[in-house]
Amino acid sequence: MIRSIDVRGVIKRRGNVPAREHVDLHLHDQRLKDLLGSQGTSETEMSVVLLAQMWRFMSKVGIWYTGGGIGEVPELLAARVRALSGEIRLGERVERILVQDGAAAGVELAGGERIGSPIIISDADYKETILKLLTPGTIPDPEKEAVSRMPLTSSAFTVFLGVKKKLVDLSAFRADHLLVKLREGKPVPWEQKRPHPDDFLQDEIWLSWWSRHDPTLAPPGCEALMIKVTAPFEAFAPFYGGGHYHEIYYSMKEEMADALVEAASKVVPGLPGAVVVREVATPITYKDRGHRSEGSVAGWSWRFGDHPEPWTQSLAVTPVPGLFMVGLQAFTRLFYGGVGTAMYSGRYAAEMVVGKRLVGIASECPGRIIEQQ
Repeated sequence: MIRSIDVRGVIKRRGNVPAREHVDLHLHDQRLKDLLGSQGTSETEMSVVLLAQMWRFMSKVGIWYTGGGIGEVPELLAARVRALSGEIRLGERVERILVQDGAAAGVELAGGERIGSPIIISDADYKETILKLLTPGTIPDPEKEAVSRMPLTSSAFTVFLGVKKKLVDLSAFRADHLLVKLREGKPVPWEQKRPHPDDFLQDEIWLSWWSRHDPTLAPPGCEALMIKVTAPFEAFAPFYGGGHYHEIYYSMKEEMADALVEAASKVVPGLPGAVVVREVATPITYKDRGHRSEGSVAGWSWRFGDHPEPWTQSLAVTPVPGLFMVGLQAFTRLFYGGVGTAMYSGRYAAEMVVGKRLVGIASECPGRIIEQQ
């Protein structure tokens, strides 16, 4: 017999329950608690509902990957925009979102040109949109202060590698991704890290074999790999802004990358000597190149205490009529995962613009969203 499940009721009862309560109640081995409670080696931080959703993706639905590579998404979108006589202006930075009589009125580009429009859809960082792009005085100071305090996920230190396949042993991979912690104990804080492999052994190291999943990412005889560890922006903040820190920053990140690659070679033998090409991304990279506050890589904080409400909150509708948000930060939870939620947000905002979805009305969707106005 198959019982129907009251999903809404489950979310209402369990959405604001910390997963740690259930993990501590039913499990005793700390390693098992960490594995089931965080899908890794860190402590349990999520709510029961979010953790259940994450395990559903990992064990049943799977992690989505765009056929032909992630670059296909903007290419398809661009083709559709041009087919509808739309214009795409590459390399044009929006300096200001214009507001007239309290409503969106257009944008001002970095070169001074103004483009009028009663509808603005921002895929920029939420904090940058509200705190920096809007005309000063549009948002009351108390509301701006509240936005500035909204907690984000951490940033990352990532090494992207192109390697010669015959020189590296990839037998440790039984899937496209490998999550390892090479030594028990808490990670060495970034403020205290030295450019030495030992200082990364207690980190949760995420290794991804991208070209195993998508062979087009590497030429014949080579493979594309990624190595990532969590890194807070605060540890890199002293290097931000250039000046006399400039050379120190670049040498530091390369030395740290050497150490991380060497640490990863404990599970991927031969890795350091197999590298053909390498790029390194730090929290500063994610902030400057990704245009994300504090270099955040996964939207709003996943910690239970930061969003105790049981429902996903929509941030797509901003306090400014005519201004909508899309992207990774358009909702308080990634109910479809990162890329899936970001793509869904585009349709969500478009439906409000064309009148297929009422602005400010509670809606039913897979994320059980409650809209805020």
